[in-house]
Amino acid sequence: MTHLDLDYCDTKMLSEILVCDLSEHGSEIAHTDTKDYRDQLKVKRDFLRRLIAQLEPSNPPDQALRAG
Repeated sequence: MTHLDLDYCDTKMLSEILVCDLSEHGSEIAHTDTKDYRDQLKVKRDFLRRLIAQLEPSNPPDQALRAG
């Protein structure tokens, strides 16, 4: 198992990148004619959703830390 230690800002940035990639999958899945490729895209979409859910920060920093 791989483990990453990310601070709040890095976690937020990674999550935003993944959400952006995820948002592109809906139309790509809808416009794909090949069933095998569409199924692969759905697997990737589901993986991205799980990963994004794991990245949601449980304790965002206080306002003072964000301002600093």
